[in-house]
Amino acid sequence: MERTEKQSTEKKRRSFKEWMKLVWYWTYRLRRVWLALPVLVCAIVLAVRNTRILPASVGINLLEDGTYQFMVSRAMAVWVPLGVTVVCLGLMFLSKKIVYPWLISLFTLFVPVLLWILNIFPA
Repeated sequence: MERTEKQSTEKKRRSFKEWMKLVWYWTYRLRRVWLALPVLVCAIVLAVRNTRILPASVGINLLEDGTYQFMVSRAMAVWVPLGVTVVCLGLMFLSKKIVYPWLISLFTLFVPVLLWILNIFPA
């Protein structure tokens, strides 16, 4: 009886170890997806938010006299940063090194926020 209990606990330990190896294997295999999902969701949320909040024409590069150097449409101010983020994520999926394009795609999330801040709170 004692021997069967030892075998049973050893079998459970082995099956748990194999299960953990399997979880780690799939987590590592799908690391690009796990990294891309939060960035893509944030980019879409920011694009939807900026579609509602930004004025019809968005100013870029605020000059010292209080005017903007460039004026672009709201659609361009929303879709271009979203497109850059998607391109960076696409490069992440095609690249052997995934961290560098992922970090660049994180940086691109600041562009919609920066556009919103510059157009809502001009200096």
